[in-house]
Amino acid sequence: MSGWVTVCSRLYRRAARAFPYEYLSTWISKAKELTMTNDIFEGTWTAKGEDAQWDVPGNSKPQQACVRFEATDTGYLMVAYGIVDGKAVAERPQAISTDGRRRPIVDLNGRPIPGVPPGAVAFGSRSDSQPLDLAYVTLEVGAEVDGRVLSAATYKVSADGKTLTATNEGVGLKGPYKNVWVFERVVPDPYLPQG
Repeated sequence: MSGWVTVCSRLYRRAARAFPYEYLSTWISKAKELTMTNDIFEGTWTAKGEDAQWDVPGNSKPQQACVRFEATDTGYLMVAYGIVDGKAVAERPQAISTDGRRRPIVDLNGRPIPGVPPGAVAFGSRSDSQPLDLAYVTLEVGAEVDGRVLSAATYKVSADGKTLTATNEGVGLKGPYKNVWVFERVVPDPYLPQG
């Protein structure tokens, strides 16, 4: 009988040491998730269509537009989607590196993108050292080939984190284009679990 008690007592001591650790680590992880400071760009944004300026030859102005930024280790993953001429449309997801280095323009699997000239590179930067009195934080993205700018975009988030202004201009397949959109943050974010 004493051998059985010894075995049970050892198991109980091991469990008593392991369970509180697992229990506490679970709650600590949840607390970290709740108190994490979110990236100011991260989230889903929906356009205020009446504030949009659209000058894109051959393309209709979207009736609805949304953009989503997800923070990554190297910058962001951006996905744009909406409704054009009554049909749902989505752009190819775009990886944005914010370290200022120029990288070949490829899809998320590292393959060349049809229609993008050989040798085209993308680059991006984020203004992390903004003084507190400025009214926005800026993300700048661009693409060029052989020193010629293909596109340049600027995304500015207001100090309160509720408004994103996107300016995009460049030269597309149908000629030069420029558009300016004002977006509002979607709260709660439809892509995050609720509850």
